[in-house]
Amino acid sequence: EKMRHVSDAIREGAAGFLSTQYSGIFKLASCALVGLFVMYSFRTPPKNLPGVSSNSIALCVALSFALGSTLSGLSGYAGMWVSV
Repeated sequence: EKMRHVSDAIREGAAGFLSTQYSGIFKLASCALVGLFVMYSFRTPPKNLPGVSSNSIALCVALSFALGSTLSGLSGYAGMWVSV
């Protein structure tokens, strides 16, 4: 009974921590995503890819960053709940 009470308190603290951390990280990652897209949009496309525009490269980079950020967040979330 007492152990369950302590476990529930730890789980509640972990949920609060994740919520606070991930909301801040989401805002930062969103700014970085927009920044990456804008920077790659104005960059000249590489010479070895003649049919590729700057906007398509920017979109691929932004989507790759978003996917990586999402998967990183999910692994952190899973790791936290496995440890608790």
